[in-house]
Amino acid sequence: MPYFIAEDAGVRNVMAAVVPPGGTLVTGAMRRTADVHASPALLNSLVAINASGDIIAAYDKIRLVPFGGYTPFRQILPLQKITEGSIDYIPGDARTSLAIPGAPLAGAMICYEAIFPGEAWSGGQPQWLLNLTNDAWFGTSSGPYQHLLAARVRAIEEGVPLVRAANTGISAVTDAYGRIEQSLPLASSTQRFPPP
Repeated sequence: MPYFIAEDAGVRNVMAAVVPPGGTLVTGAMRRTADVHASPALLNSLVAINASGDIIAAYDKIRLVPFGGYTPFRQILPLQKITEGSIDYIPGDARTSLAIPGAPLAGAMICYEAIFPGEAWSGGQPQWLLNLTNDAWFGTSSGPYQHLLAARVRAIEEGVPLVRAANTGISAVTDAYGRIEQSLPLASSTQRFPPP
């Protein structure tokens, strides 16, 4: 979401209007560090919102993409990020399991965090993996397919199902063996999952 939804109750209320009673909306969002008066410090985050518009869970990405989420050695390298915006993201504190009411404990992974094996989870061992990603910059190359494959390997490694939502990329639900149960093909973000 291109809004600071943690700071904007109006935006959260609009989002909450689509959440059924007792349900939860999970989305990617930018968040600012607690001190909004300091120099800008942005977090690439996943947030869960309930039907009342409250943020009930959040995870901040810990592994940032060099030149995508931040520019390494910015002080000495005359290079810019390849993504929009001039402000670098900062990493979150720890890979944390997400407690979403009504769902088993989720292992949150934002974007390319899904390619790293053997990660430890604070807050308890996840019972399923949730991977939100923006694969739009890959276009229709092999990138979205490779990214999905890496996420599937994480499901196999952890021995838990995976739910992956990728705008314009390949969204999928897999079992604990990485077998795709349902999916949306590349560049089909407006289609719906077919009924089982």
